[in-house]
Amino acid sequence: MKKQNALEIEQYLNSGCEYDNEQYLEVWLDAIKTGIFTDDKAALKAFIDTRNALCQVADQPARVMPIFEENTAGMSGPEKLFLAQKLFYYFKNTVFSKSENDKTDNYLTGISKPLGALIKRLERETGENKNDLKTIDLRATLKDVFRQEIERLPEYLKGLEAKERLNILCKMMPYILPKVESVHFNEGEPYGFP
Repeated sequence: MKKQNALEIEQYLNSGCEYDNEQYLEVWLDAIKTGIFTDDKAALKAFIDTRNALCQVADQPARVMPIFEENTAGMSGPEKLFLAQKLFYYFKNTVFSKSENDKTDNYLTGISKPLGALIKRLERETGENKNDLKTIDLRATLKDVFRQEIERLPEYLKGLEAKERLNILCKMMPYILPKVESVHFNEGEPYGFP
């Protein structure tokens, strides 16, 4: 079984292009090193399959996300993030040409923009980006700030004149006391007696 697995890995690492072979080897070794994948061969296969599919739709950046999702279906968030980062690096740093004669055309690097957006989304979903404030974190931070300021409110009010203090208290009243609404005398009563 291990010999068959080694043969499959060797086939993946012999693509016919030395540069791609180096990139594939790096992805495979990083997959092993990180320990994110239970099957490191699956990481390599998903990377190569997604890379090949994305090369086919280079002029259609809107297809990047669906192709990525299709090739990583069933993978966990960290596995998807790993692959998205590796693909982003690959497409951002690889020079492609449309033909043998044209070595300057870098026509596949447009794929890296949608991959960059995908990475940001996956970082948020997996919690990998600690600098990215989530709405929940922002609300908690704002609650703490307001709580601290409310605790200091008596100090602030003492420093004000009576008229200003009364004005501030009147403005805060709707947030503290329930709003009084007029009610008709027969509201909530049955319409007739039996």
